Amino acid sequence: MDKVRTSLKNFPLSLPQVYEHILLSIPEAYVTKALNTFLWLAFAERLLYLEEVAEAAILDSQHPLDPYESSSNAFDVVEVCSKMVVIYTAPGDGSGRQQMSFAHSTVKEYLMSAAIRSSKAVSIRSRSQTP
Repeated sequence: MDKVRTSLKNFPLSLPQVYEHILLSIPEAYVTKALNTFLWLAFAERLLYLEEVAEAAILDSQHPLDPYESSSNAFDVVEVCSKMVVIYTAPGDGSGRQQMSFAHSTVKEYLMSAAIRSSKAVSIRSRSQTP
């Protein structure tokens, strides 16, 4: 019972705190992929297909592109970003391809807000820039 009480005391009270907690829980090895995914989703002019997001997520100016990495990357992107994004079958085109978007408009709002700059989550940007 003490664990439950402790968990409830530490539970985020606001949506920004929830998003901050999610961002801080991203494993070190996947921070760059997660940030790239969020950037592509935030600034894309159309909904992106999962395979497009998977390829974009591995773009890294400090490391050469590995064409074999993108094929296994879709699973990584979904796994790491699953609390902030949704995957669904593209409607209307009959291809059965999957698209990715933010789980809610407030996710994008939070990631683009000034509030994130003063939160602990801003540290994920510096974590993504370590070799």
